[in-house]
Amino acid sequence: MVKNFCFKLLVGLVIFMLTLSQANAGQPNTHIPLLKATVKGLLFYESGEGFPPKKDRVYRTVFNQSQTGFINWELNIIYPKPGKRIEFPIHYKYYDPQGNMLTEYDINSSYIEANWTIAYST
Repeated sequence: MVKNFCFKLLVGLVIFMLTLSQANAGQPNTHIPLLKATVKGLLFYESGEGFPPKKDRVYRTVFNQSQTGFINWELNIIYPKPGKRIEFPIHYKYYDPQGNMLTEYDINSSYIEANWTIAYST
């Protein structure tokens, strides 16, 4: 039997808990106070090892377990120019459709530059 994993945008925002958002656990938050940023999108795409170029990504919310190598995410944010480079951590969790946590990770190398106003992270 082939299982399908479904990741919807709203669920994704709950899953994708930014450590700097200070959101209540389980509550989606589209604002990131440290960056004065707004989350414009959280997209999921499949890949083999590595990350395909942005133009080659096929975004989905459902992935077939038997045909999927890796499920990657792309976070799109907008914000005012910060005037200096800001580094920040991202903590994220993947859940299955029943709400069971599959895995979690920390990324400690995310940043925005002084003159940027839009960014995406993968």
